[in-house]
Amino acid sequence: MSIVPVADVTIKVTNKYLETHLGTGHGTIKFAIRSSMRLKKVFKVYGKRYGVKDSTILHFTFNGKRLSEADTAESINIEDGGQIECFTPLEELFRELIDVCKSDNLSFDLLKDKVKLIGPDTINTIWEKCEECAYLYTFFHLACLNKNITWEIIDYLIDMFPEAADSQVMERTYPLHLACFNQYCPGSVIERLVQSNPEICNVKGGPIAEELPLHHYLSRNINYDRNVIVLPLEYNKALLMRVKDLVSEVGGLNDCFVHKMCTSLRCISFHLLNTRDKLTTTIS
Repeated sequence: MSIVPVADVTIKVTNKYLETHLGTGHGTIKFAIRSSMRLKKVFKVYGKRYGVKDSTILHFTFNGKRLSEADTAESINIEDGGQIECFTPLEELFRELIDVCKSDNLSFDLLKDKVKLIGPDTINTIWEKCEECAYLYTFFHLACLNKNITWEIIDYLIDMFPEAADSQVMERTYPLHLACFNQYCPGSVIERLVQSNPEICNVKGGPIAEELPLHHYLSRNINYDRNVIVLPLEYNKALLMRVKDLVSEVGGLNDCFVHKMCTSLRCISFHLLNTRDKLTTTIS
C-alpha cells in the first residue's frame, strides 16, 4: 500500500496478536513511504484498516521503544524492510495478566488487581462474540500450572470466568488436567474445578500425554491426597462403575487405568479395596 508518490523506504506494520490467532498475513500491512514523512499518516491508515477510528489508542513500537506521531522512518533509523509492531492497550493488559499468572509472584491480591484493570465483563464479552478464542483464557490455564495456585485464586477465577474452566488453550487440555499435573496444586483447587464441570474427569488430555485427569494426578511425586483420588468417582458414575469392576479383578489387571494407579501409588489399590463397599453403596 503506497501512501505517497515518491518513496525511498518500505516498512511493515504488524500486530503479532492478530497474526498468531488469525493466521499468517493477518495484521500486517506494508507501506512505501518517504523517510522524512511523519509516521502519523501510517498509524492512521493502519488503524482505519482494522476498524480503529482513533489511532491514538494504538501503541506502535520499534525495537521495544514506543513511537510518537511525530517520528519519521529517518528519525527512528529503521532500515528498508524494517518492521514496526502495533499493540492495543487491552493486549498489554492481557499480557500483564498472563505474566502474573505464570510468575513466581502470583497471589490473590495481585491477580485480582490485574483482572480489574481489564474488567471481567470485557473478557466475557469477547468470549461471547468469539467462542473459538479460547486463548483468551490462557491466564486461567497458566494459573492452574502455577506452584502458588490456591483455592482462593481458583474460586475467584471460576466466579469471574465460569466458561474458562471448560476452555481448551491446547487441544483437549482443560484446566483440570493442568491442575492435576501440577504437583504443587492443592486438592482443594482440583475439587473446585471438578465441581465446576464433573464431566471433564472422564476426558483424556494433558500437556504431555493424553490421559485422564486422575492419571496426571497419579504421576506426581509429591503432594497427593487419597481424597482427591476418589474425588472423580464421586462425580462420575460411569467412572465409578468402571473402578468397581476393575477393583474386583485387581490381582491380574492389564488395564492401563488401574495399572497406573497400582504402580504410581501402591497404597491406592488397598484404599480402593478398603472402600469397595462404599463404592458399591454409592452406585446403588
